Amino acid sequence: MNTPLVSLRLSQSAVLASLLFMLICLVNLVTLHSHRAVFLEKYDFFTQRKRLVQTQNLYNNITRVQNQLTDISATLGMDHLDHGFALAREAADGFHEGLTNLEQLLNKPVRDNMAPPDLVAIKNRFDRFYRLGIDMAHAYMEKGTFQGNQQMKPFDAEADALQKILKEMADHYEDLAEGWRVKILKHPDSFVPPSGWSTILWFHMMGAQTREHYVHSLTHLAQTGPREEQRMELSHMAQELLGLVIQVQQWLTDLSATRGQDGLDDGRAEARHGAERFQSLLPAFLERIQTSDLRERAASAGQLATRFRAFYAKGENM
Repeated sequence: MNTPLVSLRLSQSAVLASLLFMLICLVNLVTLHSHRAVFLEKYDFFTQRKRLVQTQNLYNNITRVQNQLTDISATLGMDHLDHGFALAREAADGFHEGLTNLEQLLNKPVRDNMAPPDLVAIKNRFDRFYRLGIDMAHAYMEKGTFQGNQQMKPFDAEADALQKILKEMADHYEDLAEGWRVKILKHPDSFVPPSGWSTILWFHMMGAQTREHYVHSLTHLAQTGPREEQRMELSHMAQELLGLVIQVQQWLTDLSATRGQDGLDDGRAEARHGAERFQSLLPAFLERIQTSDLRERAASAGQLATRFRAFYAKGENM
């Protein structure tokens, strides 16, 4: 007589259990989706910052090539100052290697509203710039200042054009990275691995290996993310300071090679502008390194202001 009632109760219990399990699954899916969304934001942020640093490195290698070939033009390779060609070749190799690294970063699946740059065109333009620099150096050494100055004008124009392209790329990557960083800061705890009995049940159904891999990945990201972000920020600041040192050296060497003749007399003003920019950026870099896990290097970094002043004074005297 009671069998149908018992069966009904069992059916109701089964339905309730099924609904409860479906609810648990839904909650976990929402949680996992939220974690995945923040993970992708973090991934986009780090990738854009890496693109930024790599683009800065390319920019600095252009200035290194320009600097070394102008240096040998100024010295004519005399008094054992004949290593400019070798150092320029080294910087050119660094540029090509950096271009390959940037290509790999551009192939990563990140959200970017800008069409990918034409790296082949950039490479070809750099190679043309490099050949112009070699011709310029030989013109100074073999034909004199006037012929060298005429060769320097197209060489400098190619350097300016390349640096303009890379500056626009760097600004774009920096803007994108900052946008993702702002989004991530709105939910700083979103990388905490999910917990609770419902999650344990979910991962039990999915398998212990899935749970271990997922929790390990999120924990690793939560632990290393802030440190990696900090180091990338320091790398970005250091690359910018390095670029300014190279530029100051370039402008003063440029003035030395041209003697300020044939309309090529803006080296001193440009060098002063670069020096002022370096001095304005240095305090923030020193403050940031004090609070990083690289603070053991803060003492040597603290000498940068004094050494830069000495470097700049020697360049002016040269």
